[in-house]
Amino acid sequence: MPYSYSQPSTSEASWNSGEANADANWGVPEKCFCGKPVKLEVCKTGYRQGDRVYKCPMLKAEEYESRNHLIQWWDQAVTEELEKVNHKLDSALRHGQLACNHALESIRETVHLMQGEIETLKERLLAKEVEIDRLRALLSTW
Repeated sequence: MPYSYSQPSTSEASWNSGEANADANWGVPEKCFCGKPVKLEVCKTGYRQGDRVYKCPMLKAEEYESRNHLIQWWDQAVTEELEKVNHKLDSALRHGQLACNHALESIRETVHLMQGEIETLKERLLAKEVEIDRLRALLSTW
């Protein structure tokens, strides 16, 4: 059966909260998925003891694997934040290069036009010098 834009779909749209959560905690987080501001704490247990971690104050120890509250290691967050900064810098550089290229092309066009005008003025000057020489010669015969 062909697909119809006017008929409703028989399949239900699905929403993947994991993907939404993954987007929400990219870089240095400010808020948890629940809306609470995250805190930067030092991990007191486990193999990453002493490492800094961003986490929601509502997160309980038994929920560490839960996707309802945010927990993110500081080094991962900073690495992601630096990736964002690098992307913005690359984008700004590309944008700046494009703007410079456009300005340079505009300057080249202006220089080309001015060179044409200079050549025209040189030709006119030469013609005037020839005319002045002719008039001088005419005056010298009087």
